[in-house]
Amino acid sequence: MFATRAINRAAPRLQLAQKRFMGGQHDTFEPPFSPVFVGSVAVGILVAGVGVIWGGAVFQNKKHGFPQKN
Repeated sequence: MFATRAINRAAPRLQLAQKRFMGGQHDTFEPPFSPVFVGSVAVGILVAGVGVIWGGAVFQNKKHGFPQKN
């Protein structure tokens, strides 16, 4: 409980010091980044991740003899 109060009291000072050190406000998506580009990269990463998981499952099933053909 004491640590939580101490952190809550110190946080504003630390945030102000960090802003001064980093040179002010830094937004994540500044104007040079196109929403279409960011969206396409995000969708590409999602599709690649799903593909890796799906491919791994197919390979593992094939390695263990599934589906069995009678």
